Amino acid sequence: LSIDAMGALTTAQAAALSGQQLAAIETADIAALSTAALRALGADQVAAFTSGQFAALSSAQAVALTADQIAGLGTANLNALGTSQFAALSSAQVAAISAAQAAKLENADVAALSTAAVKGLSQEAIAALTTGQVVAMTSAQVGALSSGQMSAMTNADLAKLESADIKALSTTTLAGLSAAQMGGLTTDQIAVLSTGQVSAFTPDQLSGLGTAGIAALSSTQLGVLGSAQVAAWTNTQLAAI
Repeated sequence: LSIDAMGALTTAQAAALSGQQLAAIETADIAALSTAALRALGADQVAAFTSGQFAALSSAQAVALTADQIAGLGTANLNALGTSQFAALSSAQVAAISAAQAAKLENADVAALSTAAVKGLSQEAIAALTTGQVVAMTSAQVGALSSGQMSAMTNADLAKLESADIKALSTTTLAGLSAAQMGGLTTDQIAVLSTGQVSAFTPDQLSGLGTAGIAALSSTQLGVLGSAQVAAWTNTQLAAI
């Protein structure tokens, strides 16, 4: 099909194309496909695109992809999208990314997601992120995470959060940390927690801190803890103060 013919395809005509026909479309012609025609394609049809064709999609076309279409993509095709295309994805589209897909995303593509889109990542996808992907995330992205998403982050990933990332976390988001996750925080991370963040931790969360973590708390941080919070510590933990 020529560029003009591609641009003139109706939704019905696009939906009738076979996977073989779609795969045969010249890469340069893909950009002429209207967003309406693209959305009319079934997930199996979109999955038939080559990675080269996916790379040729415009940001407007990437935004037009449905959740079902994204969910059906292989990792090669999903990774064929560039950073500008990832930056255009919505939270609903990102919510369709599976754990298997998330684990294979390029670090730069993860960093390109808007803060609104990051909020769409499922807990399973968050848990599947590699340490490299977490390091690539911006502080604004980390700060946009929900408590549920935070609860899904592995200790290995949590340990990679930088000081600016920790400072960006709201008390609402930090509420998602379990006692086991609290125990995985590094001493450097604990040291940069604000008094507001520290005072918001529950006794159960604080009980997960190891002696090194407790020792990392400053006198100012310790000063905002209530009796119920301190009571959560064992004698061994208290001895670390």
